[in-house]
Amino acid sequence: TMDPKDRRVLIVNGKTPLGLALVKSFRAAGAREVFVGYCEPWKTSVSLEKIKTMDGINLVSLDVTDTDSVEELAAVVGGKIEILVINSYHLRPGGVVDRMDLNISRDEMEIHYFGLQRLAGTFGPAMRSRGADGNHGACAWVNVLSAYAQVNNPYFGTYSASQAAARSLAQC
Repeated sequence: TMDPKDRRVLIVNGKTPLGLALVKSFRAAGAREVFVGYCEPWKTSVSLEKIKTMDGINLVSLDVTDTDSVEELAAVVGGKIEILVINSYHLRPGGVVDRMDLNISRDEMEIHYFGLQRLAGTFGPAMRSRGADGNHGACAWVNVLSAYAQVNNPYFGTYSASQAAARSLAQC
């Protein structure tokens, strides 16, 4: 088990209602520090605006589709993070037959699959090395995936595929 009390947490996406709920939950559970990622600062987000008003929150620029962004953040906070919550989110309707725009499908894979791979490759080694770090040695890696990772919904077919790919990658 991983008690979040006195732990340092990174929540990847603070621009969604889920991100807001995660921030509230970790703060209520006594997390020492909560880092909250966001990208595309020009896009407004009601959830992120609410997070900005909370105490004990560190907003950090993080774009999981950009290796430099992930590496820059890891260079600053990577050795501190004890709980990493990957709640990346990019959902657009369309399946294999319905969607001829491959760019949306690429975006879904870039965010859900390759984003996970970037985070794992960048934050994973430091988190793994903390395994014997005294009272706070254990670390937690939390992937928030859709049920569509296990059951494909044809209306969200390519999103489902990106979630299934992320689930499979997480298993390694």
